[in-house]
Amino acid sequence: MIDLSSVLMDSELGGTSFFVSRKNYIREMGEVVPSSVEGFDAEGNIQPASSEDLMLFPQEERTEEMIIILSPFHFRLGEDDGTSFTSADMVTWNGKKYRVVKVKNWASQGGFYKAWAIRQK
Repeated sequence: MIDLSSVLMDSELGGTSFFVSRKNYIREMGEVVPSSVEGFDAEGNIQPASSEDLMLFPQEERTEEMIIILSPFHFRLGEDDGTSFTSADMVTWNGKKYRVVKVKNWASQGGFYKAWAIRQK
């Protein structure tokens, strides 16, 4: 396996830093209650989504403000274990927030994850 993570973080090739937040919730007596927010500093390569990438999504999610992130950070779409759950990761980059809508795990092939994220207004 070739580990591409150092290439992805090379600033001359588009490597950049960003922040990832993940909201955690619990269910108490039928109510959903926010419990905490986790924050992570991360690095990777961020590029605009191509027209081919946009075709992977339903019409309502297709936008020119979609980005692709290649990073060793393990992005999450949200998890639910019955009593608690997390929302999809939010990425803050260049002062803008993006919600992760799709993740591909390439960790065993190249040492990174590929995430698609849509800008939030």
